[in-house]
Amino acid sequence: MRMLIVTDLEGVAGVVDKDNWTQLHSKYYAKATRLLTNEANAAVQGFIDGGADDVIVLDGHGPGAVDIELLHEKAKYVRAVPTHIICENIKVDAIAWVGQHAKAGTERAHMAHSGNFTVIDYRLNDVSLGEFGRTAVGAGNFGVPPIFGSGDKAFTIEALGWCPNMEAISVKECFETGSGADMTYEQYYRKNIGAIHLSPKESCKRIYKGALKAIKHFAEKPEDFNCINIKPPYVQYQKIRPTEGRSGHNIIKKADTFDGLLYAEEQIIEWD
Repeated sequence: MRMLIVTDLEGVAGVVDKDNWTQLHSKYYAKATRLLTNEANAAVQGFIDGGADDVIVLDGHGPGAVDIELLHEKAKYVRAVPTHIICENIKVDAIAWVGQHAKAGTERAHMAHSGNFTVIDYRLNDVSLGEFGRTAVGAGNFGVPPIFGSGDKAFTIEALGWCPNMEAISVKECFETGSGADMTYEQYYRKNIGAIHLSPKESCKRIYKGALKAIKHFAEKPEDFNCINIKPPYVQYQKIRPTEGRSGHNIIKKADTFDGLLYAEEQIIEWD
């Protein structure tokens, strides 16, 4: 059985904020990558102990955030290849997430965003999605269902709303309310950076147990796990916040295939 794990950084226990933790120049970036890699390794071990014979870890955070020297020796590493391309070209049985955050505008969500912090809303065929949802749609086009995810509590609620039988492990929780939809980029960037975190050791214990439970359930009853299906042709819509020096605007792309959205021409509509 082959598992694909998609990683991100903002949903990792102990990763506190953007300026100090999630960017290449951040003071604690190296520590953040170790925290993420440890959580990914916990999921890898859980899947292996539950019967997986191949686990691929996709390094999904912007500049890369998996420390390959610390990665589980039985895992394989991939970078800069979209999930749907992986699922199209090799057989993947199921997909999982580690370190995932909720979509932009989610209340009580730690560092919530959709691609980047300029985005107010991302929609595919008028369905609002975050990074989890968009990735799951790409995998779902090839029959690959989500079975596990870890991140902040708001992400787990989002994921279970789409896939109620997947295992979802919360490693931290934010309590700040409000969507921030009326904020500029500079204002939203500073929103939702406070959270209560599990210790890294405890988060890894829970991730291991959740991954083990998920793959055992999937092996026994794969029909319990559903894909997120949004069929082509596609219309992709992004609502972009005002920033210093640029007004708010919408970006629209159209394509006949999911892969085509990567290369489709952008239509930009300025706000009045």
